Amino acid sequence: MNIFVAGMNHKTAPINLREKYAFREDELKESLNNVKNLEGILECLILSTCNRVEIYFLTVGEDGQPVIKFMHERSGLPAELIQNMGEIIYIYKNEKAVEHVCRVSAGLDSMVMGEPQIFGQIKEAYNLAAEAGAAGPVFRSLFKQVFSLVKKIRSSTEIGRSNLSVSHIAVSLARKLFNDLRLCNVLVVGAGEMAELTVQALKNHGAKRVFVTNRTFERAVNLARALDGTPIMLYELYEYLPSVDIVICSISADKYFINKSDIENLILSKGQKPFIIIDISVPRSINPDVSELEKVYLYNIDDLRSIAEANLSSRIAEAEKVQAIIREKAPRILRNLDTDKTIADIVEIRKSAEEIRRSELEKLLAAIEMPEAYRNRIEAFSRSVVNKILHKALEKMREHSGRMNFK
Repeated sequence: MNIFVAGMNHKTAPINLREKYAFREDELKESLNNVKNLEGILECLILSTCNRVEIYFLTVGEDGQPVIKFMHERSGLPAELIQNMGEIIYIYKNEKAVEHVCRVSAGLDSMVMGEPQIFGQIKEAYNLAAEAGAAGPVFRSLFKQVFSLVKKIRSSTEIGRSNLSVSHIAVSLARKLFNDLRLCNVLVVGAGEMAELTVQALKNHGAKRVFVTNRTFERAVNLARALDGTPIMLYELYEYLPSVDIVICSISADKYFINKSDIENLILSKGQKPFIIIDISVPRSINPDVSELEKVYLYNIDDLRSIAEANLSSRIAEAEKVQAIIREKAPRILRNLDTDKTIADIVEIRKSAEEIRRSELEKLLAAIEMPEAYRNRIEAFSRSVVNKILHKALEKMREHSGRMNFK
């Protein structure tokens, strides 16, 4: 068996590419199931944040091509364009994959180096994968060790001492542009963790008034109450825009939330006053054409990089310490995965079942001529049947290896 990581991040792909590969929260369970049903995949986990899209997977295969193909096909980009872009998806295997997981979890690979939010995000990704039946005993063992290591790293080094985050960087940009937030009204769109951190940072810097809106009004109310903001209904957004100076958007959407045509007249009513929009959503929520309007200044997640890099120098020495710890511990983590006999047995059973499935399917397809689309459906059906037959038996075996849910 092999452990792989396939993905892209803010260093390897711009936002207009990352957003094509990103997974919305409401797509994750179905996508985990789709990855799990790919040929040779035993376990998987999807991590999709504003700065990275990664799939972690355990496979009996020797490469990660089925997952890379899945990511490309799901993006909707033309095959010719993907081919011309070269190797836009990086892939790490076994020890390098474990090192990468540790680096990501510790915040070393983040745009804001050392930021703590990624640790919570990868825990959530693991828990969701476990609930969906996509992460089993190998990943339980892997992430238990990784999370334990990261906790030790954060307590024994200074890598996360300043508690910066993308949300804090966005507010820093707003302060840079307006000098004094005490004179500004700000509208925050979204009510998730990023939005919460944004509102907290705005209040800490004395923003005159902070309005909060969200698709689910109750969440906007809860966030606004907790942090002394003002909740508004989503449909009231355009009524409030003329009275705000800054909009910070952190909301999950499958299409642009605000377009140039939506706010053209509104901008005219603001006169010569500048209007700042900071979109930290991935996929982006604000149409780039908004920046064509006079006095409108639109920034996306990638535009925050220069501010993040200005805070980098103080963390480089600590990052080197953390990297040395990870290089030392990653091989041990990988070795520990091989010590659990239950895990090895489960992997062997799944591998054997996959070999039988593939052999029998090849015999069937060789005997019957049919269109390619039908062949693909039959292959997917055969994988699904094998997974369902094995599921209950393997769950019993998993119970003996114990359950762990990381909070």
